[in-house]
Amino acid sequence: VEVENPMLHFIERVKQLKACKALDEADEQQFSQLGINFIGDSYRTSLCLQQAPQKIASAMAFITIIYMRKLPPKSDKARLNRMFATLSISERSLNSICSEMVSLYAENARCQTLIRDLAHMGHLHPEVLRELGLAGPAPRARSPAPGELKRPRPP
Repeated sequence: VEVENPMLHFIERVKQLKACKALDEADEQQFSQLGINFIGDSYRTSLCLQQAPQKIASAMAFITIIYMRKLPPKSDKARLNRMFATLSISERSLNSICSEMVSLYAENARCQTLIRDLAHMGHLHPEVLRELGLAGPAPRARSPAPGELKRPRPP
């Protein structure tokens, strides 16, 4: 079985996110390295057999944004919309990929905030939340404003 590496698609997403100002130039190197690490981790799952490499690249970019806590604020609707348009992935695919990836990080203490944020945003399947013992999003030390992490709906 041959699978296409999502790395080239991820590199293109980084360029696109930077071009539309959804990614700051100062964060580009760290963002790229973390995203590449997430892509490497994705090979420990069956994602490469289930999803197109473009979708994996977009989801890893999204996970990296959440991990780095670089999601634009809800008040910056234009930037949020540009970011999601650039990622070009359905919410269903995004949820599926995020749920699969979170199963790798359940025991990693450094990823607990990422898992809680993804759960809070509704990007994890309910069965994954049950497996992780999260009936709902865990309380956060710094709670976002209501709806701050919700994905904007297209006009």
